Amino acid sequence: MNRAEKRRQKKLAAKNSNPNKSTNTATDGVDELFQKAINFHHAGQMDQAISLYEQVIKLMPQNSIALSNMGVALQSTGRILEATTCYKKAIAINPEYVGALSNLGFAFTELNRLDEAAATLQKAVAINPNHAEAHFNLANVQKAQEQYSHAVISYQKATTLNPQYVDAYYNLAITLQLQNRIADAVINYQKAIELKPDFANAYYNLAIIFQELQKLDQAAQCYQQAVAIVPNWAEAHLNLGITLQAQNRLDDAIAICQKAIDLKPDFAQAYYNLGNMLRAQNRLYDAVNSYQKATELNSDIAEAHYNLAITLQDLGLQDEGVVSCKKAIAINPNYGDAHYNLGCHYEKINNIPLAKKHIKKSIDINPNSPYANCLWAYLLRREGKIDEAIELLEPFAKIEFANNDEASLVHFELGKLFDIKKDSAKAFNHLKKANMFQAQGDKRLLTDKEKFLNDIKQTRETLTVQWLESWSNIEQNSRDPSPLFLVGFPRSGTTLLDQILDSHPKIEVMEEKPALYDVIQLINSSYPACLASLQEGDIRHLQKSYFAAVDRYMNRNPDKILIDKLPLNIRHISLIKRIFPHAKIILAMRHPCDIILSNFMQYYKLNNAMSNFLTLEDTVHAYVQVMELWLQSADLLQIEHHTIKYESLVADFAGEVGELLKFIDVAWDDSVMEYNKHAQKRGIINTPSYQSVTQPIYQRAKYRWRRYEEYLTPHLGRLEPLIKTFGYS
Repeated sequence: MNRAEKRRQKKLAAKNSNPNKSTNTATDGVDELFQKAINFHHAGQMDQAISLYEQVIKLMPQNSIALSNMGVALQSTGRILEATTCYKKAIAINPEYVGALSNLGFAFTELNRLDEAAATLQKAVAINPNHAEAHFNLANVQKAQEQYSHAVISYQKATTLNPQYVDAYYNLAITLQLQNRIADAVINYQKAIELKPDFANAYYNLAIIFQELQKLDQAAQCYQQAVAIVPNWAEAHLNLGITLQAQNRLDDAIAICQKAIDLKPDFAQAYYNLGNMLRAQNRLYDAVNSYQKATELNSDIAEAHYNLAITLQDLGLQDEGVVSCKKAIAINPNYGDAHYNLGCHYEKINNIPLAKKHIKKSIDINPNSPYANCLWAYLLRREGKIDEAIELLEPFAKIEFANNDEASLVHFELGKLFDIKKDSAKAFNHLKKANMFQAQGDKRLLTDKEKFLNDIKQTRETLTVQWLESWSNIEQNSRDPSPLFLVGFPRSGTTLLDQILDSHPKIEVMEEKPALYDVIQLINSSYPACLASLQEGDIRHLQKSYFAAVDRYMNRNPDKILIDKLPLNIRHISLIKRIFPHAKIILAMRHPCDIILSNFMQYYKLNNAMSNFLTLEDTVHAYVQVMELWLQSADLLQIEHHTIKYESLVADFAGEVGELLKFIDVAWDDSVMEYNKHAQKRGIINTPSYQSVTQPIYQRAKYRWRRYEEYLTPHLGRLEPLIKTFGYS
């Protein structure tokens, strides 16, 4: 019995507190005994009350009020069948005893004998239409029978008869909510709170409504009221945390969610949501721990397994991610997003039959999913079925998307399809829309992209002859272990070079892992200026930290030459020179206009750098800043580097790769000629070029920019100096 019903039972006992209202004549001693029973009842001492009621009834068997009160006491202790017997005896003595009829109806409701409850309560309100309690109990039955319209009428009658009837307003609000009459529900919750300011449940339900209406400030206020009234309410704390997360108040959300866990240590749902919050902060390892805890506590939360899967994949743990994704599907075979995820995974490792199986299942579950249909269109593109892919996706370009990411993905794919058909106008139109939708999807983009550019500016201003002369002089042996670094602007051919080099038996490539970034986190906030003051001990520590980071990201073979491939490490040549002064640099080069166009055509997960690729103007600006920094670094730092042009590589593969291997100081090996087969065996390739590098080399991307020259012409003035410098005039 809930607290509302306990309040109701006490009221009933109070109403029935005068035995002289019975048709029976009682002695003064029985009256005194009956009053004692009622006093115990009011005090919640039900066993004593029941014992005294039994004595009264033994002395006065026709006392219908004592029988009804005893039923109330029995019902409050869970002895509901015994309570119904008492109510029936009271009604047999007085067939028009509405209080006993109302109580019997309520008892039938608790026993889930709803038809009997309804009939009993209909009789009660027919005898006394002004009995608010009977209308309330009848409404509860009607709500349980999902007769919501009738329930609303009965609750309203109860509140009309008793305008102070808090529980009736509250239950009326719940019923209106079930009818989707949200505005009316809000009014009645607020009325219940007005009458009972410490009504935590009303605040909680009202908060849920505001949360669903995206009125997040009001939702947060209501949840805060609920937890202020009931401080140990774990579920209310969790929902407050989820609301704060929706307000982008992630630190506060995490603190509140942790409070929910402190209150309820086995709260699996709280660990799941904490994982979501940590993931939103990019604290991926912490998120993994939370998701794993959620699945340990409750292995049936499919969403926890799925979010664990995508977080593991973001950490490069593809196989572990697949295992978790399959667990999500085992729990919910119709989990469309999980099937889509597996489809993406199998496509990336070139297991096309399994990719098709899961994408088809995802589309069967949700035929209107832009994500699944985009991937199906991409599979068609891989098979050369361009017209079929366009026919599939064009209708999606006209719909109202649920979010900007969906719209962006559809238009990017259509842009690439029309590019293959050499319809540059349609292709560019779709690519422009795709980037526009991406820009609209994240309001932090302006700040993010400016941070990337400001970091480059700061490095360029720091990198001077005077600064280099201030470097503390540290002798380093050329035999000290040192990786090579493969750098370049994104989409310059680094992934192709990665696969070629990794296919050589004497070389291993670490593919796009932030090992150098991990080192930067160990340096104080004045980076890069602080590089000048590093002492020998500092540099040795940073070298060890770098290799420790590498070992976290891959199983390094000490007998092979390590090449760290991350294109935008081109920004950190000063750091590389400082901690690995003898490191060689491989610079991937491609025509600047092709690089600009290729980045503009690419769907990226946006970060500080990629946020600069959403317009041609911004892409050009970022390219100029990065490549001018490279030229400045190469000139002042006198680094040993080798430039390899994409266009030369596709024209003379053996000659260009041979020269590159000489620079690395390894002999030619024929395995590099079959790099595409090596790439297929390598598993997931975490770059946009993953599919093309598993194919034999092709030349269709060479000088693609000429088909888009009209769009690039306004920017050629800024690019021309670099075009000439890099030998593309």
